[in-house]
Amino acid sequence: MNNKLNCLYETLDDGETVVIDGVNIKCMVTPGHTPGSACYIADGKYLFSGDNFGLKTGKAKLFIAFFNMDGKKQKESIVKKISGFQNIEAIFTGHHGCSTDFTGAFKELTEGK
Repeated sequence: MNNKLNCLYETLDDGETVVIDGVNIKCMVTPGHTPGSACYIADGKYLFSGDNFGLKTGKAKLFIAFFNMDGKKQKESIVKKISGFQNIEAIFTGHHGCSTDFTGAFKELTEGK
């Protein structure tokens, strides 16, 4: 669990956008799973969540509690920074599925169910 990168790397700031091979990628820092967790939005319509949340029957759920450092902060950051986006056509998680129903995926999480 104490993984380290043995190479040079740079981190992105919250809201920073980079262009990789013509694709605009926006970084949204969403702490909770880890302090440096982030989601990425490609070309304003594809959301990559990593381990920030998973999808279960198409609904966004917090990642497995055992692996989260702060579930409360994770939920707050996802609801505040991610759930309100518009025009997201697809969600891709790190381990638990994908969906083309962005609004439906976040409905329960934002309503506190």
